Amino acid sequence: MRSLAARLAAPCIALAGAALAGLPYNVSIAYQQNAKDYYLQAWYGDGNLYVGPNVPPSIKTVFDFTVPNIRADLLYVEPTTPGARLPDPTFLVVNNAPGASDPVFFAHSAADLTEDDRLFWFRYGNVLFPILQDNSIQNYFHLDEVPGTPGTYLVRWREGVLAAVSSKDKTAMVNVELIAYTPPS
Repeated sequence: MRSLAARLAAPCIALAGAALAGLPYNVSIAYQQNAKDYYLQAWYGDGNLYVGPNVPPSIKTVFDFTVPNIRADLLYVEPTTPGARLPDPTFLVVNNAPGASDPVFFAHSAADLTEDDRLFWFRYGNVLFPILQDNSIQNYFHLDEVPGTPGTYLVRWREGVLAAVSSKDKTAMVNVELIAYTPPS
């Protein structure tokens, strides 16, 4: 009887995961600091991905967003802040060029992106990964504190080497994950 339950469990989990993958979700950032786990909701700020409670004075357009579903493996986003508007489509992108340490950003068309910009994503459970050129998935996200805005971070991506980021910039937090979560109703 136990082996029958085990054989049924895997397909049930796969079906539940597939059903959840089509539901709208928000994006949060998970990271660890001083052996403590943190989860912060991500937000849109002038075309880049941020987390934190305060908006830097230089940012003009700010709003919360949701991912309505995954279409063609892109992370399309829609504003949830009343009155906020975005061109349709708008999706999340990382620059995976060698040596790049760029902010995670939003784009409206693939036509203006370079061959190093990764716009396709894979969701494994609740963790989101960009799909790289070799079809691998990696987690090279890190957070850079915004100068003059304590507790607010720009979400960045650095291809391949996070140790270099943490050794050069003591305020950068590494081992950061993008998490998909369904907000409470």
